[in-house]
Amino acid sequence: MGSVGIAGWIATLAFPGLLIWGFFADEVGPKAIAVFVVLGAVAWMGLPAMRPGSAYLVTSALAVLDIVLVLMVFKGDIRLS
Repeated sequence: MGSVGIAGWIATLAFPGLLIWGFFADEVGPKAIAVFVVLGAVAWMGLPAMRPGSAYLVTSALAVLDIVLVLMVFKGDIRLS
């Protein structure tokens, strides 16, 4: 899959979780969800197929999508403290 360590698992699990949360919170519409699903599928399936070493880019691509979803769903950054 291309996920590396705990950061890869967090990015992978946060992606569908944020999509579901955004849908039920009425912050992300069906068209936006479709776009994110296509981009996520391209990251999961397309990046590893490009070159032998490009599977490590999946985590970075999903992390960028997660950041955009956090900004859309929560209308800004999340405070940790």
